[in-house]
Amino acid sequence: MTIMYEVGLNDSPMSIARKLTGNPRQHVELLAANPHKPIVYVRGIPTFASLGVGERLNVPSGFVGAFEALEKLASKKEAETAALVADVTAKREAYRTGTPEYRAQIDEQWRTRRKSGPFEIFKAAGATIEDIGEAIVSVPVLGDLTRIIGDVYTA
Repeated sequence: MTIMYEVGLNDSPMSIARKLTGNPRQHVELLAANPHKPIVYVRGIPTFASLGVGERLNVPSGFVGAFEALEKLASKKEAETAALVADVTAKREAYRTGTPEYRAQIDEQWRTRRKSGPFEIFKAAGATIEDIGEAIVSVPVLGDLTRIIGDVYTA
């Protein structure tokens, strides 16, 4: 059974190998699995002479196990991200609907913890923790999201 990959916009052998295995250097295996495609060397690196959107490429058998492992990792990260976003949303809602005393307490904790950095800049510009909470939900990178949650929402 041959597994095929459909080329997308801006795909290259290295980007395809990175998507499927996490290692762009395995692009040479992708080149070898497609002997019908002419190869050229760009700055000493082999690549396909041409690659069109929608074109189908043979995927090396070694890529399949790596791809499945990456899919599992990606779904785990998506679940972690969803849980973190839900936590941020709940804390933001608690702040938004909280009593003035509760909000003042959270604001004071926030001021005490943040002495410098981007959030201090936002605060100095008049942003409230609620405004910044809106921005946090849109942060796409899990590491940054975790760091921001730790900095802003923990006592």
